[in-house]
Amino acid sequence: MILILGLLWVGAAASGDRLVVVEATVPGGAVGDVRVRSAVGGMPDVEASALVQERLPPVTGTVLAEPLIDADRLLREGREAYLDGRFDEAVTQLAQARELLKRAVDSLDEERRAAETLFKAYMYLAFTLRARGGDSVPQATEVMNDALRTFPSIEPSVAEFGPENVKFYRLARSQLEQGPKARVRVHTTGGQATVYLNGRLVGVSPLDLKQVYVGRYLVHARQGDQPTRVHAIEIRPGDNEFSLDLSFDHVLQSERALRLSYGSIAARADQHVGHAAQLARSLDAAEVLVYWNAEERIHLTLVRADGAAREIECGISEVEHTVADLRAGRVGQPVAGAREVTRQQRRWTWVAGGVAAATLVGGVLLGMSAQSDFDSLNKKYPNGGPIDPQDVDLRDGGRSKQSAANVMFGVAGAAAITAGVLFFYEARAAGGGERAQVAPMIGPGLAGAAWQVRF
Repeated sequence: MILILGLLWVGAAASGDRLVVVEATVPGGAVGDVRVRSAVGGMPDVEASALVQERLPPVTGTVLAEPLIDADRLLREGREAYLDGRFDEAVTQLAQARELLKRAVDSLDEERRAAETLFKAYMYLAFTLRARGGDSVPQATEVMNDALRTFPSIEPSVAEFGPENVKFYRLARSQLEQGPKARVRVHTTGGQATVYLNGRLVGVSPLDLKQVYVGRYLVHARQGDQPTRVHAIEIRPGDNEFSLDLSFDHVLQSERALRLSYGSIAARADQHVGHAAQLARSLDAAEVLVYWNAEERIHLTLVRADGAAREIECGISEVEHTVADLRAGRVGQPVAGAREVTRQQRRWTWVAGGVAAATLVGGVLLGMSAQSDFDSLNKKYPNGGPIDPQDVDLRDGGRSKQSAANVMFGVAGAAAITAGVLFFYEARAAGGGERAQVAPMIGPGLAGAAWQVRF
């Protein structure tokens, strides 16, 4: 039991301390040495890039006619499959239509038509899952809740969807209305930006939204033709406020390998620490190592999820041990304007771990001593219990040692579990705030969205 807990603790420590390595580039700048990544031994490029693509999928360019045509086709085919009772096929096609539209809608001229198609995709997908029954019913409710958060003021018509389906919609809406609401404020850095909630254009920042539904959303914001990314976020009851740093979405690249691509050396110097901290939080990584070529030397900046950062320059042959010393806080200088990196002590984790180790060792020693006493008595009295008063005392002492050992094993197990809990608690306490959060506003003809992060 203790061995299993120990292995779990070691695995948790390895996961919590993982390092992400990312190059920060500028136009015309020298390319950083690719050996930095292999020398440091951080999260593999493929894994890190895939994680970014999954958690922060990119939105590139403006919507074209082809995605809308494809979405309309998928919607028609999904509707026909639903009416024919081919529910599995309908779910696949309608889900594809919904996802296509959520990522493609970015044109004011086509917004109305796309929003209408997206709403129908939500409705047919929810109704199809409900008609399939069984384990699909809870999923149908969740899809319907997503639709209500995206389109809080639109109701499906009985003529198109039927009375039973509209009844299902109204029941879901009634349940959401009875739940808690929230107020959300959203700001974007660098000026105003258009905000999209679950693929639908909902307004322009800054937004101040009241009486909004709580729950999970996909949101992105755009400034001109700059690239951006979709964020999966959640809003909670009460006041929520967030300032969205669009510059992070603009510079983050993840197609082949992670990269922060800046327009100038000054922009890189000013922004790379904050962006690296955001990347660490997005990937649940302990630290991000940002590097670039600095006149035939390698510049290294170690950034923690809470924004603490230290930097140093070294030769490529010195990278491996320099990063180890940088992570341990033995070398490097604090970055101007950033908090100083100090390796997290996890004081109470070590206390609990020390108690676990000490009581485990004590229990083992007492158990071995008790077993030794019993072995001696068994050799002296193979056919019965002890007669000599000294041997009786030896037997009673062995039993006491055995009981104490069992108690110490229990304490060691509890301390090991406590240490595992404290490991994550102290990491979170030192590492930053909550996840981003968002919600739509309820209005006569328009929805809005915002999100929040606390540090």
